[in-house]
Amino acid sequence: MTATLSTRGGYRLTNELTLDFKSFGEQAKAVSKAETGNVDIRLKAPTTYASESIGEDGGFAVAPAFRNDLLLAASHYDLMALADVTEIVSGSLQIASDSTPPWASNGVQATWQAEAASLTHRKPGLTLTSMRPMGLRCFVPVTDELLDDAPALGNYLQRRASLAISYQVGAAMIAGSGAGQPLGIVNAAASINVAKDGGQTADTITATNIAGMWARLWSPSRQSPSTVWLVSPTADAYLVQKHLQGTTANLFDYDEAGNRRIFGRRVIVHDGCSLLGDRGDIILADLSQYAIGRKQMRNDLSIQIWFNQSVSAFRFSLRMNGQPWWSAPADPRVGSDTLSPFVTLADRA
Repeated sequence: MTATLSTRGGYRLTNELTLDFKSFGEQAKAVSKAETGNVDIRLKAPTTYASESIGEDGGFAVAPAFRNDLLLAASHYDLMALADVTEIVSGSLQIASDSTPPWASNGVQATWQAEAASLTHRKPGLTLTSMRPMGLRCFVPVTDELLDDAPALGNYLQRRASLAISYQVGAAMIAGSGAGQPLGIVNAAASINVAKDGGQTADTITATNIAGMWARLWSPSRQSPSTVWLVSPTADAYLVQKHLQGTTANLFDYDEAGNRRIFGRRVIVHDGCSLLGDRGDIILADLSQYAIGRKQMRNDLSIQIWFNQSVSAFRFSLRMNGQPWWSAPADPRVGSDTLSPFVTLADRA
């Protein structure tokens, strides 16, 4: 709680997380009234006013608890929840990646030592990368009719903003270019691209493709709860059709929550994946090996720019960046096929 100066004199206690608003919708309704000159004292709480008001735009900061709700209201697009997320407290996040496996001759290793023997040491094979957060913004116009119904407004904005933000984050994690957005799995040097079958028909996915992808997955990732199959809607429809036809009769199983799985790993349908037949239509990924640097959602602001149309606009901002921890695939202990937590399937044109 924080003591806040009252317009009637004296002080009152203010909840720092909610600013004493019961819901996001209630605060949004207060903002709408404030823009006509009737300013609710709760909108001027000193914990947010000095650093987060829009100032020249004439808006107000959304209460911290309601900002956090946008991240918690994760849609089926949300992949960030499975990634390795670090909150950025300065201007950037320094990450050190090392793709040397435990059996390599360099990197971080453990060795058997005789009693009193000198310790064996090796220089870690680290690659240091700086990740600067990039801006992702969501702009939501809302009619005054919705503002009159505060609970409905809160639910609406949380659903729409969460959907938009989580889709863009997930799509960037899958196929981001790394320029002005996170580096996606498809474009990362650490990813392995498994070749198609000899003579394989265009726009197909075979059991051999699936097995080949699984064979190239780094062994610790095979047990990781963050390992998932990412598939596009068209690729998913194809796999379901072949499963129903008996072509891949034992391809799917289900967990206790009813989620489909392949080799025990959950299948996630994501529109950020490629069209059936293109690389990125099906991806096997251990997302715990994907690093994300994130600043808390800030400047979650509301502004009125269409006064004559009875429409208000709410803006939400998330600053983050991401890329795989690994800088390259790892050499196997035996054999010649490299291994990685990220595996894609080559084009089948």
